[in-house]
Amino acid sequence: MQIDFPFKTILTLLLLQAVLTLNGQVENGCITIDFETIPNTTPQSGTTISTQFKNSFGLTFSLENGSAPVLAMVGPPVEAFGSAWGDDTPAPGVDIGQFFITDDGSLSGLVTSPLILTFDIPIDTFAGCILDMDLSEVFFIEAFDEFNNVILSETIVDGDPGTGDGQLTCWGFNLPGCVGAIYKIRFSGTRTQSGQFGLGMDNFNFCYTGANIEFDVKDFSCDVPGEITILSTTSETYEYSLDQTNFTTDNIFEDLDPGLYVIFIRDSDGCISSVSVEILDIVPYFSNVKTIHTSCDEINGEIELIIEPNNNAMVSVNGGTPDLQTSFSDLPSGDYHFSVIDENGCKLDTMLTIDGSLPPPEITAVESIPDYCNDSNGSITVTAMGGVGELMYSINNDPFQSSPTFEGLPPAIYEVTVIDEDLCMRSESIEIDLGDEILASVRKTKGPDCLELNGEIELNISGGNGNLTFIVDGIEVPSNTLISDLNSGIHEITLIDEQGCETMLTVVLPCSSCELYFPNVIIPDFPGPNEKFKVSTNINFDANVKLYNIYDRWGGLVYSKSNFSIHTSDDIWWGGYFDNTKVVLGVYTYLTIIEDPCGEEEVYVGDVTVLR
Repeated sequence: MQIDFPFKTILTLLLLQAVLTLNGQVENGCITIDFETIPNTTPQSGTTISTQFKNSFGLTFSLENGSAPVLAMVGPPVEAFGSAWGDDTPAPGVDIGQFFITDDGSLSGLVTSPLILTFDIPIDTFAGCILDMDLSEVFFIEAFDEFNNVILSETIVDGDPGTGDGQLTCWGFNLPGCVGAIYKIRFSGTRTQSGQFGLGMDNFNFCYTGANIEFDVKDFSCDVPGEITILSTTSETYEYSLDQTNFTTDNIFEDLDPGLYVIFIRDSDGCISSVSVEILDIVPYFSNVKTIHTSCDEINGEIELIIEPNNNAMVSVNGGTPDLQTSFSDLPSGDYHFSVIDENGCKLDTMLTIDGSLPPPEITAVESIPDYCNDSNGSITVTAMGGVGELMYSINNDPFQSSPTFEGLPPAIYEVTVIDEDLCMRSESIEIDLGDEILASVRKTKGPDCLELNGEIELNISGGNGNLTFIVDGIEVPSNTLISDLNSGIHEITLIDEQGCETMLTVVLPCSSCELYFPNVIIPDFPGPNEKFKVSTNINFDANVKLYNIYDRWGGLVYSKSNFSIHTSDDIWWGGYFDNTKVVLGVYTYLTIIEDPCGEEEVYVGDVTVLR
């Protein structure tokens, strides 16, 4: 524990001394910066100086115009001043090392931008040196408090003691009292006669207020009293007190109870400061005990002991070997005795109990209904008992539901899970089968006779769930693989089993064919059935004559008609004429194409004899 006290003394930063001696000089507790070394920077001409000393000393450099000062190097080229001995060269016997600080690295004008030093921690003493004060030059030094008020000032003019060409003119301030108050120093200068003015400074020295004090605190533990040891890292002799009355140079306070103590520290100038130091009561105790009882009748209990302060507490369970473990898992139900001893010999004991638990719910039955029609309509119903509280149900890791029935399921193997309010689960597999599919095909068909209702369809049928119902063209018929009394045309056959599953067949019976009669003799102009070459058939057989041609024996076309009903009037049939002239007796050839009512065409060729 390290404390800085706000009374006036020279500060020695013991912990940072290794760093400080690299970047400045520490003499008698005051810090000197000579710019020969720069934290984390290799010094060279033109190096900007701003925050390099902030971490070590809490010191920041800047110029009032917003820029930053730079390093200058002894010798040409000129950067800050000229003397009788050369550019930036001091008089013989004046030792400023190799580097110093300047404003902007150029020698010009009669006024420079002031150099500002800002301190994070207030100081009470400071000093420095300016180079080459001559030729009507004036130098101003001002010290500011935390409210930016000037609390110290000094003016140095050419001709004052220590000034002159190439000389090193030094000055210093030291605040009286016990409290440091300097937060900023401003250095400015000007030249009152023609020429050029540059600012060159070196060897800054400043002293912080306060003492660097460390505390070694031994806390109260198991009736062992607390103790405070005060360690000073400076050569200053301090006195210490707990009541601000009885001071002693003895730096150890013993036999202290837990609590907050104010340590008063007095230096050789009689300045007193104080700091609060706490002695803790580090007797261990159980700040929290977390117990998780078993669940689902498993060995899964847990105990966690929160011991504060821990102090490397060793824990023994039921008289076992002590170790640092404070969390215990996979515990069966039962009583547990915990004994604790820490590195200070402090002991704790406690007895804890892990409660037993009920087993998970039991699945007593799982029933499934097949997906009879292969349309995702299977179902599962679960019967379960036991567990804690309300039971919920799930299949295949889907969200749980309160209903034990699951519907709309395709054929598959399902994992059924039941869970209770303690999240205890039980699972079981069940399969939804596919129903017996109706398989139907046409074995054979028989078309009806001419315009008769005696067509037949014979089916091959297998499968189905139970008995089948036969629907033919929307009408239920007896269940038989032979369907009869059918006319020609398209027939829709639907088979439905007891579960409502169905299959459908479309069967086409060919059109019934009726006999066609072609006369082999005609007697033109002789009234009677043989007056014309007329094709006849059943009056209800609505055939269509697509082509009707008559040829002579040499193949000449005698007569031709097309696309007329076979039942048309006699006028269209051939009556033994060619271009209104009776043909000669003899044999003639006919070519006809007849289309039946179903659109099937057939070609007929033959002879007909013309008589007179």
